Amino acid sequence: MRKLHTGLFGYARGEEVKLPRAITFCASLYSIGFPPELIGLGELTDKDYEIVCEVFGDINLQMSEAMKFFNPNSLKIIGKVFERDYMWKVVEAGMIRGFLG
Repeated sequence: MRKLHTGLFGYARGEEVKLPRAITFCASLYSIGFPPELIGLGELTDKDYEIVCEVFGDINLQMSEAMKFFNPNSLKIIGKVFERDYMWKVVEAGMIRGFLG
């Protein structure tokens, strides 16, 4: 018999860190107008981005579709969680790669 998840609101990773459930986490980001696809975008180098494009041939289409849900005002909310420098790296990367207008 399969054991059910005991923690419905997060995954424990040690005593101090509790990660959010993926569906709840993604839904909360979409609800404020920040597609979760943007997370990590600012960390990709040009070489990394080339590799991602090779592996996911339609990444530009996928990101363009995700950007339909982007609300620039979400950066005010997200900026309280992430460092501002990181957020601007994400926005700059999105603009350079043509995902953000």
